[in-house]
Amino acid sequence: MMSPSPDGHPPPILAPQCFEAIRDSVLLVDLGSGLVIDANAASEVLFGMTRDALVGSSHGALFRPGTSPALGDGAAGLPSAVAVDVVTIRGELVPVAASVVPLALADGREALQLVLRSAEARSRSERVLAEHRRVARELSAAGTAAEIAEATVAAALRIPGIDVAGVYLFAAGTDVLELVASGGADASFVEAHARYGDDAPN
Repeated sequence: MMSPSPDGHPPPILAPQCFEAIRDSVLLVDLGSGLVIDANAASEVLFGMTRDALVGSSHGALFRPGTSPALGDGAAGLPSAVAVDVVTIRGELVPVAASVVPLALADGREALQLVLRSAEARSRSERVLAEHRRVARELSAAGTAAEIAEATVAAALRIPGIDVAGVYLFAAGTDVLELVASGGADASFVEAHARYGDDAPN
């Protein structure tokens, strides 16, 4: 998190690389309109929303009513984090430690940088990152298309909420899709969906 400069002017906006690298949720909020200008990848994990959905939304709607850290005359430049609750896309309340820093945008607008630290979301982000690295290692070690397909299915089945996964590849020199790896489905389902040709209804 950046602090105001000694001359009292707001600090510059985070460089794009830093903005994305921060593991805590970071929202940029237009001070005049109260709308979210940008959000980093950790914000998508915390709120369960895509960046496109977050950008343009009212920041107040993302917090328990009346608790947005950007509310009030003394909010900007808080010397330490304050405890607030964010509201996820599922309506769940997640406690976070929020810090607020004033920013000056290139177009002259005043903005606030909200840094939201959630131990739960940060842990979830780290698990997702670890899983991505694990999949990358498995795919790097796989020597054949079949091994890559098996590693992809295994990785998919480790994602919460995915119970069935499969990988189709075109048979050499044809327009026929063949199921080369699958998991979670019974044998009859696999047999019924093992091949799809040009005339397949689905």
